Amino acid sequence: MQELIRNIPDRKVAGVYALVDGNGKAYIGSSVNIPLRMQTHLNNMRSILRNRESGLISKKLGKAVLEGHTFECVVLEEIPNSDTIDLHFVEQQYISLFGGVKNTYNHGYALTQIIPLHLLKRLERFPEFRKTGVFAITNTLSDKTFLSRGVNMRSVLLQNYKLLIQKEHSNADLQHDFDVGCPLKIDILTLCNIDDLVKEYRKFAYLIGMEHLYNNNITDNLLMRGKQYLGEHPDLFG
Repeated sequence: MQELIRNIPDRKVAGVYALVDGNGKAYIGSSVNIPLRMQTHLNNMRSILRNRESGLISKKLGKAVLEGHTFECVVLEEIPNSDTIDLHFVEQQYISLFGGVKNTYNHGYALTQIIPLHLLKRLERFPEFRKTGVFAITNTLSDKTFLSRGVNMRSVLLQNYKLLIQKEHSNADLQHDFDVGCPLKIDILTLCNIDDLVKEYRKFAYLIGMEHLYNNNITDNLLMRGKQYLGEHPDLFG
């Protein structure tokens, strides 16, 4: 049988990969174990050739296999110690860089068709996003801000965007502005230890002000406690 996939890594690698055919067209994927994922692809491709149907992979990729295409495995980016959300996020960047789903063997929609690529790249410039702290997602047209916090800010941010894309975010106003295409920017407001996380969140809620916040779960009591915390720690202003 012809070699369906060439250059499979000989060691466990986590990251984003491409299966590239002889014409340069690619299928982009991601896995915490790329060699194991290649074995899955090989099994599916062999099943396709036996049964003459697309099977459990992209229909476009399955059709290419039936047409006689073979593929080279290219590791686009190694991402050690990553979770599946991180991998999926970076995978979508590469789908966009390869021309989107119209120009690859991928199906569905690319995250970068909804979130601009420059915004995704901005996340990569903030390694502290994996740390504990408070961050803001701000509508640059209205300056209205969605305030959030997390032990791992990056994971919390990605979860927010996942909910927005699925039109399931609990904040209706933020969901509406996202749906109509309002530009959003991300700012890290502070890094802190876990013990101070809620206090810092209250502080920034008070500093930003209720009239400028998307958050509809912030009470007057929370704002007052933020003011009190700021008054007790004037060095924390800014």
